[in-house]
Amino acid sequence: MATLGPRAHRALAAWLQAEAALRAEEADRGLSELFAALPRPAVPAGFAERVMARAGLAPRPDLLARRWARWTLGAAAGLSAAASVFLLPAVRALVGLVSPADLVSAGSRATIGVVRWLAEGLSLWQALAAVGEALAHVAGQPAVLAAAAASVLASAGGLRALQRLLAAERSNPSW
Repeated sequence: MATLGPRAHRALAAWLQAEAALRAEEADRGLSELFAALPRPAVPAGFAERVMARAGLAPRPDLLARRWARWTLGAAAGLSAAASVFLLPAVRALVGLVSPADLVSAGSRATIGVVRWLAEGLSLWQALAAVGEALAHVAGQPAVLAAAAASVLASAGGLRALQRLLAAERSNPSW
């Protein structure tokens, strides 16, 4: 641990005196002078490189700088070119098996299936909407609204009674 020089000792004493006397501005200046007088520690060797590597900003090695990588990339390109020579006739043969009429027929069958599925879903929603309308009509009657309000009030009263019982039970566990 490094020892403080005479300038740092003077700055430390001035800062401590200003703090003890509650002179805030003078104490702030004294603290700044103290930090300025402190010796700066040396940065460890390789510190910047470790920080940059940890942050993911370190320079990455060039992949193509290695001979094996260039050979692998060249072989992959060559195999792709050779494969395309053999695959093009196979693709042409498959295209000959499927005619444009077959494609149009498959597309129209898929469209019809989707439309039928949507229509079934629409009929279900129509039935649910009819049930909702009937319930809304019944719920709009004054007698039904009064019964619902009475049920809500009875439920609220029961809840309040349960809360009181639980509070009493917690305060007097001998029950």
